[in-house]
Amino acid sequence: MGGCAALERIRRAAPDMPAILCSGYTWRLDGEPRRHEAFCAVIQKPWQPRELLRGVRDALGRVP
Repeated sequence: MGGCAALERIRRAAPDMPAILCSGYTWRLDGEPRRHEAFCAVIQKPWQPRELLRGVRDALGRVP
């Protein structure tokens, strides 16, 4: 299962769960357009610890 499919399954169980997706691609995740960006943070591989921290802050900042 790819990241987008996993995120969709997670969203069914917990719609407000913060999420961070990691991708080595700049414009697609798992072959899908970046339609999930409005719902989660996306960081590019290879990532540095500061980028992961930024992604965590971004994802937590979207929690209602």
